[in-house]
Amino acid sequence: LGGSCYTSVIITGTEDAAMHSETMSSIQFGMRCSRVSNKEQAAITQIKRESGREEAKGELLAELRIIDEEIQSLVDTGRSGGLNLDFPNSLRQSFSDNMGKYYHHKSALATCKQQVKAGQTGSEKARQYEESQVKNLQGILLRSMTTGV
Repeated sequence: LGGSCYTSVIITGTEDAAMHSETMSSIQFGMRCSRVSNKEQAAITQIKRESGREEAKGELLAELRIIDEEIQSLVDTGRSGGLNLDFPNSLRQSFSDNMGKYYHHKSALATCKQQVKAGQTGSEKARQYEESQVKNLQGILLRSMTTGV
């Protein structure tokens, strides 16, 4: 309710006795609204608008600096292999070893699936083994990632 605009407030009521309290509240609100008066203060409004822009600009620049720092942190993390450097080297090495095993078994599983399709004997048992290894390593890697390695 301000500035150089017109404001309208529409109040509704009912004669229903069950809604008497709501109707009275609406009427009282309407009466309070009718006492509001505004004077346009163009110069003050303009100053506030300009200072608000400068403040918003400052806030945006601060956010950009934070984002730049986060990007740099991600780049630095990428240089370290994507592993949390706060964890002991043995845990990071174990994670890397498990990733290598995971990719090895996943590749072997794909080969076994092709052999099963081709009807080669003994391939189904190998496929089952590789599939179990892939699932086990997925669980190990997921646990490692959720603990922050």
